[in-house]
Amino acid sequence: MNKFKPTFWRAHLMILTAFLLMMSNLAFAQALSCSGTANIPPSGTFTVNGVTITSSYTGDVKTYTLGAYTTCSSDVINSNSLWIGQNLPWSLTLNFDKPINNVVLLLGGTGNTANENFIFNSNGGAVSIYSDSPSSCFSTINGNEILSGNGNGSPNTGGGRFRISAPSSFTSLTINGAGGQNGSVMGFCSSSIVPSCAAGTAGSNQTITSGNAPTALTLTGATGNIQWQMSTDNVTFTNVASGGTSASFSPGALTATRYYRAVVTTSDCTSTSNVVTITVNPPPFDCIGKIYSLNGTGKISAFTDPATSGTLGTIVNTTNYPTNTSNANAMGYSNLTKKFYYIQVQAVGGGNNTFISYDPATDAYQTLAGTTGTIFRGTVTNDGAGYYAITSNNILKYYSITNNTWTNITSNYVDQNGASLNALLNSYAGGDIAMDGNGDLWILGGQGASPTAYVFRVKSTVPTTNIGSTPLVLEQIVKQDIGSSPNGIAFSPTGQLYITNVTTLFRMNGDFTISPIGTASPGGGGDLGSCAFPVSPFAVSDFGDAPDTYKTLLTSDGPRHTASQYDATTNTASLMIGSKIDLETDATPNTNANGDDLSNINDENSISITTLFINSTSYTAVVPVVNTTGGNATLRGWIDFNKNGIFDSSESATVTVPNGATSASLTWTGLSGLTAGDTYYRLRIAKNAADITLPTGSVFGGEVEDGKMTIQGVCYEDPTLVPGETYPVKHGITILGRAGGNTTEWPTMRNSAYTALESKTKGFVITRNSSPETTIAIPVVGMMVFDTDENAGAGCMKIYTGAGAGEGWKCFNTQGCPTITN
Repeated sequence: MNKFKPTFWRAHLMILTAFLLMMSNLAFAQALSCSGTANIPPSGTFTVNGVTITSSYTGDVKTYTLGAYTTCSSDVINSNSLWIGQNLPWSLTLNFDKPINNVVLLLGGTGNTANENFIFNSNGGAVSIYSDSPSSCFSTINGNEILSGNGNGSPNTGGGRFRISAPSSFTSLTINGAGGQNGSVMGFCSSSIVPSCAAGTAGSNQTITSGNAPTALTLTGATGNIQWQMSTDNVTFTNVASGGTSASFSPGALTATRYYRAVVTTSDCTSTSNVVTITVNPPPFDCIGKIYSLNGTGKISAFTDPATSGTLGTIVNTTNYPTNTSNANAMGYSNLTKKFYYIQVQAVGGGNNTFISYDPATDAYQTLAGTTGTIFRGTVTNDGAGYYAITSNNILKYYSITNNTWTNITSNYVDQNGASLNALLNSYAGGDIAMDGNGDLWILGGQGASPTAYVFRVKSTVPTTNIGSTPLVLEQIVKQDIGSSPNGIAFSPTGQLYITNVTTLFRMNGDFTISPIGTASPGGGGDLGSCAFPVSPFAVSDFGDAPDTYKTLLTSDGPRHTASQYDATTNTASLMIGSKIDLETDATPNTNANGDDLSNINDENSISITTLFINSTSYTAVVPVVNTTGGNATLRGWIDFNKNGIFDSSESATVTVPNGATSASLTWTGLSGLTAGDTYYRLRIAKNAADITLPTGSVFGGEVEDGKMTIQGVCYEDPTLVPGETYPVKHGITILGRAGGNTTEWPTMRNSAYTALESKTKGFVITRNSSPETTIAIPVVGMMVFDTDENAGAGCMKIYTGAGAGEGWKCFNTQGCPTITN
């Protein structure tokens, strides 16, 4: 029990409080001083100690011109001070261009038998007044009002010395009163009119990421000399090294949290602003442009430059997961949670595996819900909210990152032709999966006993719930030998697909070929992952190459066939025209319709289009094809018969291509009105006939081929013969002799002449000439020579076709006419 009574402590507490209050008042109640007053006019502008004062008034305010005035507090008010309130009310307003406070005011000659009053108001808050005047000044203070002069016994001897203060520095002070018998003299002590040392406000707190610079700190409302200070603990502050003496201060880039304040000083005082806290967060994990490899022990590292090297950099997760492993796999990265997800320990027997996440920003692991099955293939979804995995017995599973739950989707797969892929996938049960920005799932299939890698794509929304017996359709994108045990795939931001096997890092090129980059080291190639989800990667197809009037380019919605069941090793597919297929990002049209053959592989070398003649009424083209899809396909062709630069719908023909077919015949009928000259054709083959009803547009699988062909004119005209009539013909055989009576009869005129040449051992040699254009002065249409100078000395047989435009001596190189005539 406390032996001291409560009243004892209460009394002592009251004494202590009174003492502290007294000491506080004594500390502030120091003697006021005034060394002279400022001559402030009733209305006008005046500068004191660098502070410009603008005065205005109403009522009775004027200048006191009767000389200096000594107050009851023994202070002297200079001549030309203010004389106020002579029998009338008055008001005086003083505006200062700089904040001030604690202004000392002198009053003299106040009152007589009644008080004069002086009321003070400022824009710095409620005014408080202090005075150290003697009692003989007969002045009292009531809040913001001075009452002075009543009972002084002598006229006009009241007044005194007063300090006018406000909670904050002010720039406007208004004084007013009712006036007195003779008014009073007012003066402001010059030494008290100085700028206040207001520290002002240093701005608001900020939060930035390490390595960045905060917004410049700006001090507002400060009066005096500025010095910015910094602290690492918000306790000990030191002056900043440079640039810290102006109102604005830029701390520069920061890597740790810092505290800033401004100290403002004048000759009379020092003040400190608020503290601004710059919170610096650690930088987010930077995965941009990186390809990560997960080794069997669960360590993650990035390739230093996957475009050129298989060298791996430093390990990301330096802290070990509590459970060791040698078979970690199936890694993905979520841009939503900023974490890696992977299988740390594979399932044993019928139990669950250990599925974890790793946060590289905090170096922290989290053990998540596990699932059954051995999982080598896994990836995070493009929205970052889920994770797909395929077990070694090809069960596709979905994990919800939000709900921490697993769902079995399917174990039944078919290709785009409906053929089952289950046996193939069971044989190639290794590999990895990745997802692009469209949400398409890419599947790498591989095995240790085979160098072959398969890449499939689920070109549809991948289910997140069980689909029962409905098969999941996979498009075979590529098949290529890259060495045993393909085990990792991941996208780069630019859409390149990186692949690993146990030793090497590869890259799948734009034409779906796979090229080695370098040995993956240290530790060999592991499971791959990245934070890149590129939209529409590998936008390559087989394009046509006829001139773009036929709508060939991508911008013209030209015909294009994306790869299906493509074998990059042999440049073949299960459905194609000819013996090879090439892939490009756009068409390369030209006048010879062979642009892609020049810029890529020649995939049209097995196609041969026969001659079409102007008098043909039908035409058949036999086209070499490949169809190993397991079902029928359709071949459609267009020939620009009217040469208008467009493949008209009436110019098409179509035929069914059975599985296993090696050729197909397209037949056009009802032809008429053909004119000689060059024209173009387009061939398209596809699984579904509806996909190629037009000569334009995109199709999955199959191929398109464009070509140039000639509509050939005939080389003769049938004469109109009249029975019984004879037709004289000049007839000659050799230029080495003459037949007939004289030289003027050469060639000899014969009726309805025929010439027959027969020989089993001799050849027929026509006249040889080095330049018939210059040596034969009067050529005749149909004249034929062998020009020995043509074709760089190889020569050619020439026929004279006439003297018209485009005619002349023409080489006869191929079966047909030397020029196109009707």
